[in-house]
This record gives sequence, structure tokens and C-alpha cells, in this order.
Amino acid sequence: MLGAQWLLYARVFRPDALRRWLQLEVALQALVIGGAAAYLLLELRARPPGVAWGAPPVAALVASALGLQLVLFRLMRILRQG
Repeated sequence: MLGAQWLLYARVFRPDALRRWLQLEVALQALVIGGAAAYLLLELRARPPGVAWGAPPVAALVASALGLQLVLFRLMRILRQG
């Protein structure tokens, strides 16, 4: 996940292409959230014992949030330079 965000960041992130990058990132986040929801629904149907079955979708959501923080730091630097 972090690798996909890095490719988007390295390829598209320029001040003039910020809108396009945001559109791609929203689409990627929608895929992550949809995949996590689908995983949870499928696992709930199987009634697994314990609570560890919920760890993979939570990890995917956290990993995608960490990647966005890298971009936030870069965006703040660009906005400060003006």
C-alpha cells in the first residue's frame, strides 16, 4: 500500500498537478476502505473465534494514513515557500 502511494507521489506530485494527485489518492483510499469493508463482511459471515481477524483491514487503513502524512509534510513545505 505504501509503495502504491509512493509511486503516485513520485509520479504526479507537482504543484500544478495537485488536483490530479488528489483525485487518484481519493480513488485509492476508496479502494482500501472498500476492500477492508468487504474483508470484514466476509469474515463476519464465517464467525471466526477471537478478535485477531480484524487486524488486516485495520492495518491497511493505518498504512494508508501513514503514507498520506508524507504527502502532507511535502504540501505544507510547498505552501510555506509560497
